[in-house]
Amino acid sequence: MIPVDHIRVILLLCAFALGTTPTAVRAGGSVEFEQVEQLLREQPATYRWLAATLRFPDSAFAQVRFAPYFRTLGGGRMGPYVFTAQSRDSAQPDRIEVVVCTTSQFVDATGHALGADQVFSATRVIEHVSSIVVRDESQASVPALCPESGQ
Repeated sequence: MIPVDHIRVILLLCAFALGTTPTAVRAGGSVEFEQVEQLLREQPATYRWLAATLRFPDSAFAQVRFAPYFRTLGGGRMGPYVFTAQSRDSAQPDRIEVVVCTTSQFVDATGHALGADQVFSATRVIEHVSSIVVRDESQASVPALCPESGQ
C-alpha cells in the first residue's frame, strides 16, 4: 500500500510536469455522506458513538479530487473527508467538525495494487479509516490535520 502522503506528493509533481496547477489535483469537492458513513462503519464502536452523539449531514467534503489525466478516476474524490455535524443535545446544539482520515490503495480492474508509477491507470481506490479527528467547529479556522500524514 502506498502511503497517502506519498501519493499526494506524486500527484503534485505530476501536476507540475503536465503543466497544470496543484489545485487541479487537490481541488476537492462534495461527496454523498453515505460514502463517508460506509468508511465510518469500519470502526463500529466509534461509528455508534458518533451516530448517537451527532446528526450527520447529507454531504461531506473530500479534500482530494482527481485531475482529468487519471484515465478512469478523473473527477473522482478521495479523503480525508470533512463534515460538520450538529450535536444531538437539544440543550446545546453545538456544531462539530469531523475529519475522517484515510489510507488509500490504488488498484487496477482486477484488484491488484498498483505501484506509484502506475496510479494514473488505476480503476479504483480502496480507502480505509486511519483516524478520526473531532473538534468544535469554532476551531475550523485552522485546518485539522490527519495525525499520520500531516494532511
